[in-house]
Amino acid sequence: MASITSGGDSEHLGIPKAVFVEDVDSFMQQPENDSVDTVIKRLDDLNSKYRFMEMNLLQKKKRLRGKLPDIQICLGKLCISFLYFST
Repeated sequence: MASITSGGDSEHLGIPKAVFVEDVDSFMQQPENDSVDTVIKRLDDLNSKYRFMEMNLLQKKKRLRGKLPDIQICLGKLCISFLYFST
C-alpha cells in the first residue's frame, strides 16, 4: 500500500498538488525528507502558497461578482438590440 496519495499529477492553474500523508513513518524515510525541520519548512512553504492563492482567488471572485450586474445589463441590451434588428 502506498504511503502517500495525491489528488492528481498535474498542477491546475499553477496550484501545486496537495499530498496526503497516510503513513508518517514511511513518509519520513523517503530520500527527500532529510530531517523533520526540512519537512516542516517545505510543508509550511506549501501552506503559505495555498493561502496566498486562496486569497487571490477570493479577491478575483469578489471582483467578478461586482462586475456581474453590469454584464447582465449589457447582455439584456444586446438581446433587445438583437430582437429589434432581427425583425
